Amino acid sequence: MLSAGAPEHSVDVLTAPAHLRPWFLCVLARRIGGAQAEHAVRARIQANSYACINVISEGDVEWAGRPLPRVFVAGPFSRSVETVAPGALLSASLVMQPWLLWPLLRVNAESVADGVVPVTLEPRVHQALDAVARTPADHAARTELWTALGQALGAPPPTAPALALDALRSHGLEAAAAACGFSSRQYRRRFQQILGLAPARWLRITRWERAVSQFASTHPHGSLADVSINSGYADQAHMTREIRELTNSTPGQLRNAMLAGKESWSLEPARVRILQDVESARN
Repeated sequence: MLSAGAPEHSVDVLTAPAHLRPWFLCVLARRIGGAQAEHAVRARIQANSYACINVISEGDVEWAGRPLPRVFVAGPFSRSVETVAPGALLSASLVMQPWLLWPLLRVNAESVADGVVPVTLEPRVHQALDAVARTPADHAARTELWTALGQALGAPPPTAPALALDALRSHGLEAAAAACGFSSRQYRRRFQQILGLAPARWLRITRWERAVSQFASTHPHGSLADVSINSGYADQAHMTREIRELTNSTPGQLRNAMLAGKESWSLEPARVRILQDVESARN
């Protein structure tokens, strides 16, 4: 239970251990308590390329005026959405690759995109996520969660379907389709079934996720033009247009929010992904 002295609003980011990173990115353990629990807390979930398994241990979360299920899958999201926690809250969100939804839960990523689907989890995984939601700093709870997830993957664990993502990024849809032995139409359909987003939308969102990793590491008055080029945009105006469409905010507004530590927790998965990629490249 949340105590009177609980932090008003905190999010613990638990990064997945190296051996689970092909499938899972992190867990976001969110707590709302103290004086903040007396008021509704609004949160904006930014457009992202990931799926999340969510467990609400205490309290409620509303989306579009309706309470969300206690256990559900959400995302990926092609646009930003707003949720509301009307009071105290304990929840845990397991951020994962969307293609894993089918082998793990028999849920098609396309059916979850931009929406919510109630699910029943394997009991050990459910209990472990609930424990992390309640006591995210507990080492034993974290260890049990990663162990339970590793067991749930099975042996051998599932592998990512071949979609020639490097070819898609570098040479476009037709090249990626040819690399996979599909027509462009077949590739587009398979891509959306597996990752939940159309290829063009996925490219735009993953490009914006690359920009996120740089927002928190640049000076408040640093060059957004450099960020835009390093993230794959044609120029700063291109980045501003796309990010405004995806998030309803400008790059400057997002960077300032991240540097101030405000309302940026939904951006953590993208930042974690980049850090993991950098770490892998060094090793």
